[in-house]
Amino acid sequence: MPAPVPVPAPAPASGSPIYESLVSKHGDVVAESRRAAQETQREADRLLHFAPRDGRD
Repeated sequence: MPAPVPVPAPAPASGSPIYESLVSKHGDVVAESRRAAQETQREADRLLHFAPRDGRD
């Protein structure tokens, strides 16, 4: 008779253990990407602000 397959433990209610493990090893790449995207958006808005905002050329 084959050995029973162990049932994996449920993820804790506080979050995903896989994600937490990746963050501890590599840093919070998602948060860093979000900050970089927001910074890029602000810079683009600043650089492109020369265009009229009322739709007229």
